Amino acid sequence: MASVKWTTEQQKVIDSRDRNILVSAAAGSGKTAVLVERIIQMVMDEKRPIDIDHLLIVTFTKAAASEMRERIEKALEKKLMENPDNLHLQKQMTLVHSAQITTIHSFCKSIIKNYFSVIELDPSVRLVDEVELQLLKADVVAELLEEEYAKEEEAFLHFIEAYSTGKTDEGIEKFILQLYNFSISYPWPKEWLEKQKESLLISSVEDMEQTDWMHFLTEYICSMFESLPEKIEYAMELCGEANGPAAYYSALESDYQILKNLVTKKTYQELYEALSSLEWEKLKRISKKDEVDPELKEEVKALRKEVKDAVEDVRKKYFYQDVQSMYEDLVNTKEDMCVLLNLAMDFYDRFQTEKLEKKVMDFNDLEHYALNILIADHDGDKVTYSEVANELSQYYEEIMIDEYQDSNNVQELLLASVSKIRFGKPNVFMVGDVKQSIYKFRLARPELFMEKLKSYKPWKEGDSEYQRIDLRKNFRSRGVVLDFTNFIFGQIMQDKLGKVEYDEEAALYLGAGYPENDANYAKSVEIIFVTDEEEIEAEQLEETAEESQRELEARAVAEKIKALMADGFQVFDGELQEYRSVRYSDIVILLRTVSGWSEDFVTILTGEGIPAVSDTQSGYFSAIEVKTVLNMLHIIDNPKQDIPLASVLHSPMFGLTSEEMGKIRAKDKADDFYDAVVFYGENGEDEVLKEKLKIFLEKLWQYRKMLPYTPIHQMIEMVMQDTGYYEYVSVMPAGEQRMANLDMLLQKAQDFEGTSYKGLFQFNRYIERLHKYNIDFGEAFLSEDGMDAVRIMSIHKSKGLEFPVVFVSGMGKPFNLQDARSKLIVHEDLGLGADFIDVDIRLKKPTLRKRAIQKRIALESLGEELRVLYVALTRAKEKLILTGFVKKLEDTMAKWEKSRDRQSEKMSYLELSQANSYFSWVGSCLFYPNTLPIEITKKSWHPFIVSEVEKSVGHQFDREALLQWDTQEVHSGEIRDQIKYQLSFPYPFSREQEIPAKFSVTELKLRYGQEEEAKNLVSPVQEEKNKEGTEGSAAVIPKFMKEETEETPAARGILYHKVMQEICFAKINEKEDVGEELDRLVEEQKITRDQKESLDIRKIQAFFHTDLAKQMKQAECENRLFREKQFVMGVPANTIPIGSTSEELVLIQGIIDAYYETADGVVLIDYKTDYIPYGKEEEFVKKYASQVEYYALALNKVLNKEVTEKYLYSFAMKKVLKIE
Repeated sequence: MASVKWTTEQQKVIDSRDRNILVSAAAGSGKTAVLVERIIQMVMDEKRPIDIDHLLIVTFTKAAASEMRERIEKALEKKLMENPDNLHLQKQMTLVHSAQITTIHSFCKSIIKNYFSVIELDPSVRLVDEVELQLLKADVVAELLEEEYAKEEEAFLHFIEAYSTGKTDEGIEKFILQLYNFSISYPWPKEWLEKQKESLLISSVEDMEQTDWMHFLTEYICSMFESLPEKIEYAMELCGEANGPAAYYSALESDYQILKNLVTKKTYQELYEALSSLEWEKLKRISKKDEVDPELKEEVKALRKEVKDAVEDVRKKYFYQDVQSMYEDLVNTKEDMCVLLNLAMDFYDRFQTEKLEKKVMDFNDLEHYALNILIADHDGDKVTYSEVANELSQYYEEIMIDEYQDSNNVQELLLASVSKIRFGKPNVFMVGDVKQSIYKFRLARPELFMEKLKSYKPWKEGDSEYQRIDLRKNFRSRGVVLDFTNFIFGQIMQDKLGKVEYDEEAALYLGAGYPENDANYAKSVEIIFVTDEEEIEAEQLEETAEESQRELEARAVAEKIKALMADGFQVFDGELQEYRSVRYSDIVILLRTVSGWSEDFVTILTGEGIPAVSDTQSGYFSAIEVKTVLNMLHIIDNPKQDIPLASVLHSPMFGLTSEEMGKIRAKDKADDFYDAVVFYGENGEDEVLKEKLKIFLEKLWQYRKMLPYTPIHQMIEMVMQDTGYYEYVSVMPAGEQRMANLDMLLQKAQDFEGTSYKGLFQFNRYIERLHKYNIDFGEAFLSEDGMDAVRIMSIHKSKGLEFPVVFVSGMGKPFNLQDARSKLIVHEDLGLGADFIDVDIRLKKPTLRKRAIQKRIALESLGEELRVLYVALTRAKEKLILTGFVKKLEDTMAKWEKSRDRQSEKMSYLELSQANSYFSWVGSCLFYPNTLPIEITKKSWHPFIVSEVEKSVGHQFDREALLQWDTQEVHSGEIRDQIKYQLSFPYPFSREQEIPAKFSVTELKLRYGQEEEAKNLVSPVQEEKNKEGTEGSAAVIPKFMKEETEETPAARGILYHKVMQEICFAKINEKEDVGEELDRLVEEQKITRDQKESLDIRKIQAFFHTDLAKQMKQAECENRLFREKQFVMGVPANTIPIGSTSEELVLIQGIIDAYYETADGVVLIDYKTDYIPYGKEEEFVKKYASQVEYYALALNKVLNKEVTEKYLYSFAMKKVLKIE
């Protein structure tokens, strides 16, 4: 195989050493391959070979890190095959598995793991998931606000009255959390919050002029005005043409002088004075006898209106009152903003404390804990590095950072801490592309990349220790794709908006070599405008009233895909090294957002016979099967919830019809629906319905009784198994997807059980919080490996990928700029911007600072959209197709044409900043002179509507034909006989069907004849006392289900078991200690005060005086004691008393009270609370022997250890009984 031929620039990247290097790598420039080669060359360097574990290689995602490690390993294997005796290479093959090829968070985790003692962090701390994190935040902020309300301080109450929205504190909570989130993207979060407080201390108009936000605002306004004189100049030229509106010239000349004067103003005060005195001269009248060309006249008037509107818009938004009033409004918000910042700082402290108490940390903690280990002290930007940092700095030969454009301030300082820069030996290698920085929502700072891009010198060997290398060649895309991308971004990507000036250095250059022959390959870029211009008949409009714009766009995409397939469009296959026909799997549809869009596209495409898949991030909780199971969990927790209860009863789980639901409500109209269900179950007339309700209520109370000791995921499994719901959804349409969704719910329940929250109530709350914070998992994703299907994904998800055919759809969708429209907004650099609110007269108006920050956020969002569009266009290898819906296309295109200044390649700042969609930019760009092969197609919705109507009519005819079908006539005797045979087929394993799939140990006791004890074990428990996690009033138990009084032996038994599960053996030394432990359990809400009072404390004290208890205490101190351990094991059916000879496995389920491990094996303990007549101890032991034997068998299988001793402890006798 021929060796890779690197370009000159790539070779520079591979060979350069001993300096800080920034590689600006354009899309498709092969940066990963170059980075791997650079690493291999450093390892293999003949003069100075290094060990690979002395490199720190940081990537953005785990997948990228895994791919990088795999590539490096393969490259090392190849070198080792060439040099099998090379000891250094052999060593590298061993080291590569432990090398730091990692994400920034994994690197931080390794630092914490190795040096946790430096910051006295508990080593058992675990990483919390996103959902638990949101719950913790919600709990802490709610508690904080509750305490503040209790203080009744005037400043706090004024802030709440001014800035709260609606009847809840959700808006205030959002403000606090927003400030917190911004603060933790900085190395010292509380210092950032303090800095925001300092920025409020403005004592004069002159101070206001010197603020960062004011500097930004004046620069922005001046930039807006810069392009306006040119427009007036052009209008003046039109006046001078033959038949031009010469009478307008004097007014335009006045306009020009006004604008030239405005662009000289540099301060807000100067701009205010100039705009306050501004008066526009009226245009002179032009009559018909002047013989003026009407088109020229209208064009001049339109140009002047555009300019005046731009100036008036600035005056209206930023100069709506005098400067002194602007200053006073700002001062009047200071106290409220200080309250908010104090709340944010208090929240920061409380949240950190809460996480430490729960022994959890989040990803931001990983960074900050690592930073605290590496930084010994700091004073502003000046830091003192720790010994750990110095040690790691000496260890790492080079720091390599991939996707550097997505770094933030904390990560920048972290990696600088382990570099050699401070020792005068720059050794940081950074690679990325600022044009692809699309993670603003994660608070990435592309400015870090830009600072180095501008300050580092272009590469020259030995010239500087801080150098930059540009990789400009694109080895991915065809020339038509690159030419179009350069054409668009050469006009719209500018330093003022996209953080990059798209010039010759930023442009893409062809590096891919696609063969040119007679194949039907891509020779142009296509743009498809879907529009509503054609007239539509009323009936057709009514038929498609629900057709959305995106559905019509999806139909246009489907039509184009079918055309590509039918026309024999070809793509180049790199493996085959030849052209072949396009496949569905070659095609991707990229969307700015998949929520709502991907579902419509999948539906439309599959309806057109095009296989399509999408890994959605929404729709999971709206899936009917998930909603039904979650509703069942809600009523297990609290049956008195009408909507979940009605949903479950009406679902296939219990199958009540609408008529039956109506009967229940008609029988009892006054009470809540649960009471009505109970009432009908006891007093209804419909016996079939009563039986259904009895089955439902029995199951419901069975689940509620099991709740205190059954994990949530097992409860879900039981519900689905008992009701047959899992099997039911498997035969519904999209059954495989539905089963996967339920499997995913089980997994999420297991994930929840690993959090710091417990119980069904908290799980239901957990799910509710997911809805509140818009955290949706997306439906379970069925693997698309090997599928020949069109893929639909977000542009963000496509980053780093490439596809032969790319549709960029949703180009007409308006940008989402909602971030800047709240009462209070935050910017990481400019701080807080708030409305001034006078609560006495109910007056609200924006402060100038808020208006400035609003504009900064809007412009940065537009800059992000520019970069997102760049990522989308550069995913295409061969064919690029842009699609979008545009209302009134002809009018819109006329607007684009008029707004585009054809004299300048670069679009003006005014034009750029007024865009509201991707098509606003691309459409305007098309009117700049070009000779590119661009195919533009207009698709009206009319043909799509006609097609839908025809399909609908066709389906109606099919339905009518089926309804009229003669079911009595035998159309095929052969088919009739086959159906008859299949329906009468005798199932050969009917006996095995009678074997239950699972038994509890309690059920087996019944089989062994121990009915009385078994009944006691499963008797109802007083719910309001013993069920954890349930709030609200206890539900009423139906009369026909009550079999005993509320004070049952089982209730007492479960209480004693609960105490023995939770009590700390190590703290029991004296009799009084038992009482103190019980008080602790009450305080921690493990048991209630009433339950404690009902306990016979002497029985518990007696246990702790036994030798067995002392041994268990010792075992607990040595972490050898285990309590309330559940088990499930399989045993042959013929080994249990169910009358079967089958060897079919049956599951046995139970809970072991306690056991502890010894050097010889395991000691098993089971607690008993039932009464024992005097002298009946031997019978008592014999009675429980079979049950305990199953426990011993389970322990033997799980632990692979012999159970050497088995004990019963009888609370009634206060005695330990050994089972021989």
